[in-house]
Amino acid sequence: MVTIGASHCKQCLCQWLGCSKPRTWKGYCHRHSNFINDLSDTWKTVLAAKNIAKLLLPCDVPSFIAFYRRYRHCLPALVVAAFLKEPAALSSLEDQATSSGRKLDEPYGFRDCWVKVIAKLSVGILNQRFVELQQLTRNGAGRMSCIGPTLRWIGILEPDPDADDADASPDVRLGLTRRPYKVLSDDGIFQDFWKEFADETWPRAVAAQSFASFCSEVRALLQQIAKRTQAFGLASEKYCFHFLYRKLLIGESSFRRDDSTSFAAVDWDDLTVGDLKFLSADKNEHLSDFDDMEPAAGLSDFFFGRSDWPLFLSAYACLWHEAVEYMGDDVCELAGSESVHGFARSWRQRNSINPHPSVLLTEYRLARSGDPEKKNAASKKRPASQLTISISDV
Repeated sequence: MVTIGASHCKQCLCQWLGCSKPRTWKGYCHRHSNFINDLSDTWKTVLAAKNIAKLLLPCDVPSFIAFYRRYRHCLPALVVAAFLKEPAALSSLEDQATSSGRKLDEPYGFRDCWVKVIAKLSVGILNQRFVELQQLTRNGAGRMSCIGPTLRWIGILEPDPDADDADASPDVRLGLTRRPYKVLSDDGIFQDFWKEFADETWPRAVAAQSFASFCSEVRALLQQIAKRTQAFGLASEKYCFHFLYRKLLIGESSFRRDDSTSFAAVDWDDLTVGDLKFLSADKNEHLSDFDDMEPAAGLSDFFFGRSDWPLFLSAYACLWHEAVEYMGDDVCELAGSESVHGFARSWRQRNSINPHPSVLLTEYRLARSGDPEKKNAASKKRPASQLTISISDV
């Protein structure tokens, strides 16, 4: 009971970040209670997995953020790292640069290091990690990703049509399907790629003091580049364009969180869901479930328990949507299960990367069944024709 005219104590207020209205149901005010009840199955599942959100961060994001901090000044290198999406391959590239004394922010050094990494993959000195490829076949931008397709876009590799000939020997076989590739001796396509992305506007963007200015500068720059390049499908300004844009914003927002920089940290309280629609690759329009004026920080805090992850909202909805749509009616219940949460932690410990939700639930069900023969019955496997990428390109 609250006396008329008196203020509510903290325990009586809605626990939604920034809301000061009185609670009416399970810790939330009337408006936010209705909001929760009206969530789609996908968003209810994202919420159920709130306690393990950090363990489900796409495996390529941490490695990209680390790379971004080291090569923030070099847009061509960042673009390749953004689409590559293989943490082990990115690490091998940097190791090669260190051991050979070459610089990854220079075109000849960047290409030379990749050629040497490919040579080591060819003879087995280096290997792609199956567990990484397993995650990436479930991600939308995966169709442009992994070593083979990424280096093909920038003119370092091309598929080897003669690989099946008895006397032919491809330079390297890559991906889950061991697709044959050969290294292009002519570096013309690569040099064109580097020139297209080595735009003088990028230094101005990274010098912007406010994050809003950075976003505006980068979007305008990518739109200009998209008009003159065929690389990575950017010209259409659809999913891959917004995927790259969001990846660069993730890298920059993480960079600005470091107290050692002179740049102001991102104030997520200033962003709304309407703003996020221009900052995210939301092809399936998951953000359309929310009012454009909804504060992005509050939504991020609600789903992830932290207010600085608004850029990941549509990504997590996309990741979980596949599981909700194709893996049965108990996905939401499993996502909130302590048993699954514990399995996610042990999976992360064993494999050193984060699992895709569909991979996590499939392996959890198999572990519970104890019978590998039940693999097909354990979940409604997504038909090959409906995979988000072409499997031959991975």
